[in-house]
Parts: sequence; C-alpha cells; structure tokens
Amino acid sequence: MIEKICPRSYRHYTSLPIFGSIIDEFTMWFHKRGYSVSSIVRPLRDTVWIDHSLHGQGVQRLDDITNEALDNACCNYQQQRSHIRSTVGQIKGFLQETRGIAFPLSLPMTLARVELNRFEEYLQDIRGLA
Repeated sequence: MIEKICPRSYRHYTSLPIFGSIIDEFTMWFHKRGYSVSSIVRPLRDTVWIDHSLHGQGVQRLDDITNEALDNACCNYQQQRSHIRSTVGQIKGFLQETRGIAFPLSLPMTLARVELNRFEEYLQDIRGLA
C-alpha cells in the first residue's frame, strides 16, 4: 500500500529504524478506516519525525516504545508540526489494536501535577507511605 501512495519515497519509509517494518501495515490501517490517500500522507510524514525522536531517546524497536517516549516525541516537534499530537494518538491506537500494546492515559504536566508528583515522592521516599 505504501508503495502506491508514495512511489518515490516508500523505501525511505520502510527503512525507518523503528516503524519501517510496520509502515505498510500502518498505511493499510488508515485505508481500512476510510482515510483518503491525501489524508494518509500527513501522518506518514509525521511518523518519520516521531521515529527520529524515539530513536534519539534510545528506543531501538517497537517493543521498547513507551507512552512517555511517544509523548516526548510529540513535545519535541509540536512547534514545527502542530498536528503531530494527532499522529502520536493514531500510532498509539494502531499499536494497541494490532500489537496489544497498552498506553495509559497521560496527564498533562501542569504546575499542579508537578507539585503533586513531588508530594507523592515525598510521601513514598521520606515518610515511607505506599
């Protein structure tokens, strides 16, 4: 499928270190959901950026992907690619459906959340509470 959508660059997509082995299946996943070809191209391009970010974080293969790593990839490119958050969500959905990888919902890191995390660490580490 990816060879039909991106005849000149499909080899680039299939050579991605993390997503290269599943990029064609990812493309079919979109197609089965009724996405048009033009709607599939944007997430494919985003996948290159996400793959690069994950690789830079030390992720070597699909099984190493964590929710945090995907969220970090999203934050790394949010300025340049405002729709990358949507692609990260689609990747999570694809991996959950096809590989059974569960991604817990992540809470946004607000100042209150940071302070709550610090308090939780204090309770566990200093006060010894579970």
